[in-house]
Amino acid sequence: MRASLSEVPSETVAQTGGAPAAGQGKLGLSVRPLRAEEKKQLSTEGGVIVEGATGPAARAGIRQGDVILAVNDRPVKGVEDLRKAADSAKRNVALLVQRQDAKIYVPIKIG
Repeated sequence: MRASLSEVPSETVAQTGGAPAAGQGKLGLSVRPLRAEEKKQLSTEGGVIVEGATGPAARAGIRQGDVILAVNDRPVKGVEDLRKAADSAKRNVALLVQRQDAKIYVPIKIG
């Protein structure tokens, strides 16, 4: 059985300003911190894993399982870093995403 977004604890969801869907911020992302074994497997010290994407993030091609490493070249160590970066963003952000063995930049238009 899978948990719905409304059941995800608030500290694991990157919520930002605006009028988000339930449990999601203006980027449309639901994320959680990487576990220790995931960090080791990915050879990274930080980042958050995408559990769901809607709105701007989904339109930009962000997928469940993507790992967000940076926003606008600022490293993302955890959920709060992503939240702060999204809050300070104006109209566009560039996410550095690790998808399987590839690292790609994904531009997202917010407004």
